[in-house]
Amino acid sequence: MDAILGLAEEVEPALVVVGGRGHGAIGRILLGSVSEGVVHHSKFPVLVVRGGQDAWPPERVIVGDDGSGAAGGAAGLAASIGAVFGAGIVLVRAYRYPPEPIGGWSPEDRRRLDEERAREEDALAKRARNLRQRPGNGLTTRLVEGDPAAAILRAGEESRSLLAVGSRGLGVIGRARFGSVSSKVLRAATGPILVYPHVSGGSARANAGEASTAGRRTRVPS
Repeated sequence: MDAILGLAEEVEPALVVVGGRGHGAIGRILLGSVSEGVVHHSKFPVLVVRGGQDAWPPERVIVGDDGSGAAGGAAGLAASIGAVFGAGIVLVRAYRYPPEPIGGWSPEDRRRLDEERAREEDALAKRARNLRQRPGNGLTTRLVEGDPAAAILRAGEESRSLLAVGSRGLGVIGRARFGSVSSKVLRAATGPILVYPHVSGGSARANAGEASTAGRRTRVPS
């Protein structure tokens, strides 16, 4: 792990790629600890490749969005990688309402909750419009109530998918911090996952040109 992080600091890559090909419980634990360590400490986007030849290239890219800059970076980079392989994009945003009071929601409470959901829909639509400006990607959106990690993982089960999340972010009406969500997705996903870090000062360099190059050069270990 230290060698990977040290080299990344030296060359400042557009994308760090690590494998996840473990055999047996011990192999999975060791590789899991290395990939998680790289993801948690890297200043650069990290693609964890799992599933071997059957998982790559992706047919779809599932992007978890919480409105944060890191999630936006994940969406842009993942869309560029997906475009190389003709993969469609599914933009997923999850939210959770607070527990309903014993006496039920008042009309005013319901109005406020409806307004919050409408704002979520507008924000998701805005993110989608930005992604649609990129060539080569068909794009759909999903706004779902529930656990963000579970929503992303469920979407990824529908076809051969690359999952993409930002490492941090905090939204309204109880959207979970994507630091915890990215960890849950990283540990539970059986296929490839892209994690885009929350960084200041633009350290995570991943523009469309760099991302396309990264996508073309990504190979799955045999």
